[in-house]
Amino acid sequence: MAKYKISKTKKGLYTTVVYLGKDTDGKRIQKRVTGLSSAEVRMEADRLRDERHTKQYSPLTFAEAADLFKKRKKPMVSPTTYRDYESFLRNLEERFPAFLKMRISDIDRGAVQDLLGDLRQKKLSAKSVRNYWGFINSVLKSQDIHLTGIVLPEKTVPEIYVPDDTIMKQVLALAKGTVLEIPIMLAAFGPMREGEICALTMDDIKGNVVHVHRDVAYLDGGGWEYKETPKTAASNRYIEYPDFVIDRIRKEGKVTDLTVAALGTRFLRFLRDKDLPHFRFHDLRHYAASTLHAQGVPDAYIMKRGGWTTDQTLKAVYRHTLADQDQVMTARANSHFSSLMT
Repeated sequence: MAKYKISKTKKGLYTTVVYLGKDTDGKRIQKRVTGLSSAEVRMEADRLRDERHTKQYSPLTFAEAADLFKKRKKPMVSPTTYRDYESFLRNLEERFPAFLKMRISDIDRGAVQDLLGDLRQKKLSAKSVRNYWGFINSVLKSQDIHLTGIVLPEKTVPEIYVPDDTIMKQVLALAKGTVLEIPIMLAAFGPMREGEICALTMDDIKGNVVHVHRDVAYLDGGGWEYKETPKTAASNRYIEYPDFVIDRIRKEGKVTDLTVAALGTRFLRFLRDKDLPHFRFHDLRHYAASTLHAQGVPDAYIMKRGGWTTDQTLKAVYRHTLADQDQVMTARANSHFSSLMT
């Protein structure tokens, strides 16, 4: 069994440095191992030493590995995902240039943990920090670097607004005859996403059934492009709408000429001008899910109709609905208790 000089850090962790040989350029490879106990550190050091003869350590820096990762992924991912990669890398270059210059084989759990901790201290949300780790981890794995034991901030419950029937009646009445009427109905009664609505054509409508199978995505250099495939496989779906929705579309002879950006902006301006509560166009999908759930429709059907791959969004919507109902129930109980005192 190999012997290691294991020391304890000021933070109470245990650490050692393992010599792993030389890389393809002949440079010495040493890797620092940090863990919660000396036994954990020794076990990880042994694992690294065991694989050192079969593993080829990359001489690339993180920035070089990230550029190679992006190049390989570009044909395979959506424009939105690729734009996220570029955003992560650009922000890391601005805030943590030293990390980008590190050789990929020198990056250990401590370096990544310190970076994520700095991001969190800079008031980034828990979700954003987790997304940064997802990108960094993907780049590392692309070079056969596998880090474990990374501590991430707890997931936060997303704040979701769900307009109720009273608000929706006002929205639909005030939007009647405007360019927003059809998109609002497709989102609130579908539910369809903004990009799916803007990509929809009359050829996609057969009877009362709308075939959702296209999307609109943002390009890297600006502008928008039609995608012949939707956001996910689950998003390719058929939605049967009420007669009045289809009749309104056929009367207009088209779905919408608005872009995704214009649709969101026009909707927010519409709410403001009509003195209605502020919420996103996307929240109309939450209204549809909440309404279907209240009518006892099974979650599996709601997910299929809305193109959701998981039930995470539905659970968040239901939590919001229950919170609103809780206020009603609390007021009813307190009113009853008050009546006992009169």
